[in-house]
Amino acid sequence: MNFKKTMMAVIVAAPLASFAQTGTTVKPQPVVPGAEPSLACPTGTRQSGGKDTVFEATFCTKAGRLGEPLMHGPYLGLYKSGQKRVEGAYLEGKRTGLWIAYDEKGGKLEELTFDNDLWNGKRTQWIAGSKILEENWVAGKRQGIQKEWLKGKEVATEFKDDAPVKK
Repeated sequence: MNFKKTMMAVIVAAPLASFAQTGTTVKPQPVVPGAEPSLACPTGTRQSGGKDTVFEATFCTKAGRLGEPLMHGPYLGLYKSGQKRVEGAYLEGKRTGLWIAYDEKGGKLEELTFDNDLWNGKRTQWIAGSKILEENWVAGKRQGIQKEWLKGKEVATEFKDDAPVKK
Protein backbone atom coordinates (compact mmCIF):
# COMPACT_ATOMS: atom_id res chain seq x y z
CA MET A 1 0.00 0.00 0.00
CA ASN A 2 1.44 3.40 -0.89
CA PHE A 3 1.98 6.13 1.70
CA LYS A 4 -1.02 8.24 0.67
CA LYS A 5 -3.42 5.32 0.96
CA THR A 6 -1.84 4.29 4.25
CA MET A 7 -2.28 7.80 5.68
CA MET A 8 -5.89 7.93 4.48
CA ALA A 9 -6.52 4.59 6.20
CA VAL A 10 -4.94 5.86 9.44
CA ILE A 11 -7.15 8.93 9.49
CA VAL A 12 -10.35 7.30 8.29
CA ALA A 13 -10.08 3.97 10.12
CA ALA A 14 -8.50 5.31 13.30
CA PRO A 15 -10.59 8.30 14.06
CA LEU A 16 -7.88 13.52 14.51
CA ALA A 17 -8.06 18.81 19.17
CA SER A 18 -10.58 21.20 18.91
CA PHE A 19 -14.21 20.69 19.79
CA ALA A 20 -16.74 23.42 19.34
CA GLN A 21 -19.70 23.44 21.63
CA THR A 22 -21.56 26.68 22.05
CA GLY A 23 -18.55 28.64 20.81
CA THR A 24 -16.00 27.15 23.22
CA THR A 25 -12.92 25.08 22.52
CA VAL A 26 -12.25 21.97 24.55
CA LYS A 27 -8.77 20.48 24.32
CA PRO A 28 -7.45 17.23 25.75
CA GLN A 29 -5.08 17.65 28.69
CA PRO A 30 -1.36 17.02 28.01
CA VAL A 31 -0.57 13.33 27.70
CA VAL A 32 1.69 11.97 30.42
CA PRO A 33 3.38 8.78 29.13
CA GLY A 34 2.18 5.78 31.11
CA ALA A 35 -0.77 7.64 32.67
CA GLU A 36 -4.38 7.38 31.57
CA PRO A 37 -5.31 10.58 29.68
CA SER A 38 -7.95 12.84 31.16
CA LEU A 39 -10.29 14.57 28.71
CA ALA A 40 -12.48 17.60 29.32
CA CYS A 41 -15.70 15.85 28.31
CA PRO A 42 -18.74 18.06 27.63
CA THR A 43 -21.60 18.14 30.13
CA GLY A 44 -23.79 15.05 29.79
CA THR A 45 -20.97 12.82 28.54
CA ARG A 46 -18.47 10.53 30.23
CA GLN A 47 -14.93 9.48 29.42
CA SER A 48 -14.73 6.04 27.76
CA GLY A 49 -12.14 3.74 26.21
CA GLY A 50 -8.59 4.07 27.44
CA LYS A 51 -5.05 3.49 26.33
CA ASP A 52 -5.09 -0.18 27.34
CA THR A 53 -8.45 -1.02 25.73
CA VAL A 54 -9.15 -2.52 22.33
CA PHE A 55 -9.80 1.06 21.14
CA GLU A 56 -6.29 2.29 22.10
CA ALA A 57 -8.07 5.61 22.48
CA THR A 58 -9.83 7.74 25.06
CA PHE A 59 -12.99 9.57 24.09
CA CYS A 60 -16.22 11.00 25.44
CA THR A 61 -19.57 9.26 24.99
CA LYS A 62 -23.19 9.92 25.72
CA ALA A 63 -26.36 7.93 25.18
CA GLY A 64 -27.69 8.07 21.63
CA ARG A 65 -31.37 8.09 20.65
CA LEU A 66 -31.73 4.37 21.30
CA GLY A 67 -29.43 4.34 24.32
CA GLU A 68 -26.39 3.24 22.33
CA PRO A 69 -23.00 4.84 23.12
CA LEU A 70 -22.43 7.86 20.91
CA MET A 71 -19.05 9.60 20.68
CA HIS A 72 -19.42 13.27 21.57
CA GLY A 73 -16.48 15.46 22.56
CA PRO A 74 -12.69 15.12 22.45
CA TYR A 75 -11.02 11.99 21.05
CA LEU A 76 -7.43 10.97 21.77
CA GLY A 77 -5.82 7.91 20.16
CA LEU A 78 -2.52 6.68 21.57
CA TYR A 79 0.34 4.45 20.50
CA LYS A 80 1.21 1.54 22.83
CA SER A 81 4.10 3.74 24.07
CA GLY A 82 1.58 6.31 25.34
CA GLN A 83 2.47 8.90 22.67
CA LYS A 84 -0.40 10.70 20.92
CA ARG A 85 -1.40 9.00 17.66
CA VAL A 86 -4.43 11.08 16.72
CA GLU A 87 -6.55 13.82 18.32
CA GLY A 88 -9.80 15.40 17.33
CA ALA A 89 -13.45 15.57 18.34
CA TYR A 90 -16.86 14.13 17.69
CA LEU A 91 -20.18 15.95 17.60
CA GLU A 92 -23.22 13.66 17.92
CA GLY A 93 -21.19 10.66 16.68
CA LYS A 94 -19.58 12.43 13.72
CA ARG A 95 -16.04 13.74 13.39
CA THR A 96 -15.88 17.52 13.52
CA GLY A 97 -13.25 20.25 13.45
CA LEU A 98 -9.50 19.83 13.25
CA TRP A 99 -7.98 16.33 13.49
CA ILE A 100 -4.24 15.81 13.79
CA ALA A 101 -2.26 12.57 13.37
CA TYR A 102 1.25 12.10 14.79
CA ASP A 103 4.10 9.67 14.30
CA GLU A 104 5.46 7.71 17.28
CA LYS A 105 8.07 10.42 17.98
CA GLY A 106 5.41 13.15 18.18
CA GLY A 107 6.01 14.61 14.70
CA LYS A 108 2.94 15.76 12.81
CA LEU A 109 1.83 13.43 10.00
CA GLU A 110 -1.47 14.94 8.95
CA GLU A 111 -3.95 17.72 9.67
CA LEU A 112 -7.43 17.81 8.28
CA THR A 113 -10.78 19.31 9.12
CA PHE A 114 -14.12 17.54 9.31
CA ASP A 115 -17.67 18.84 9.12
CA ASN A 116 -20.47 16.37 9.79
CA ASP A 117 -17.98 13.46 9.34
CA LEU A 118 -16.88 14.67 5.89
CA TRP A 119 -13.45 16.05 5.02
CA ASN A 120 -14.02 19.78 4.73
CA GLY A 121 -11.21 22.33 4.52
CA LYS A 122 -7.45 22.16 4.16
CA ARG A 123 -5.71 18.79 4.43
CA THR A 124 -1.92 18.66 4.85
CA GLN A 125 0.48 15.72 5.19
CA TRP A 126 4.13 15.61 6.25
CA ILE A 127 6.94 13.04 6.32
CA ALA A 128 9.74 13.69 8.81
CA GLY A 129 8.67 17.35 9.08
CA SER A 130 8.61 17.96 5.31
CA LYS A 131 5.30 18.84 3.68
CA ILE A 132 4.34 16.30 1.01
CA LEU A 133 0.68 17.11 0.32
CA GLU A 134 -1.70 20.05 0.57
CA GLU A 135 -5.24 19.97 -0.73
CA ASN A 136 -8.69 21.47 -0.13
CA TRP A 137 -11.89 19.55 0.52
CA VAL A 138 -15.49 20.73 0.39
CA ALA A 139 -18.21 18.43 1.74
CA GLY A 140 -16.06 15.32 1.24
CA LYS A 141 -14.78 16.17 -2.24
CA ARG A 142 -11.44 17.59 -3.34
CA GLN A 143 -11.81 21.05 -4.84
CA GLY A 144 -9.21 23.39 -6.29
CA ILE A 145 -5.46 22.97 -6.52
CA GLN A 146 -3.80 19.99 -4.86
CA LYS A 147 -0.06 20.33 -4.32
CA GLU A 148 2.29 17.39 -3.87
CA TRP A 149 6.00 17.56 -3.27
CA LEU A 150 7.64 14.59 -4.94
CA LYS A 151 11.42 14.19 -4.80
CA GLY A 152 11.81 17.92 -4.10
CA LYS A 153 9.55 18.92 -6.97
CA GLU A 154 6.13 20.56 -6.58
CA VAL A 155 3.36 18.99 -8.63
CA ALA A 156 -0.01 20.78 -8.81
CA THR A 157 -3.25 19.17 -9.94
CA GLU A 158 -6.62 20.92 -10.10
CA PHE A 159 -9.69 19.07 -8.82
CA LYS A 160 -13.41 19.65 -9.19
CA ASP A 161 -15.86 17.45 -7.29
CA ASP A 162 -13.04 15.03 -6.35
CA ALA A 163 -11.95 14.43 -9.96
CA PRO A 164 -8.88 15.86 -11.71
CA VAL A 165 -9.74 18.66 -14.13
CA LYS A 166 -8.72 17.72 -17.66
CA LYS A 167 -6.91 20.48 -19.49
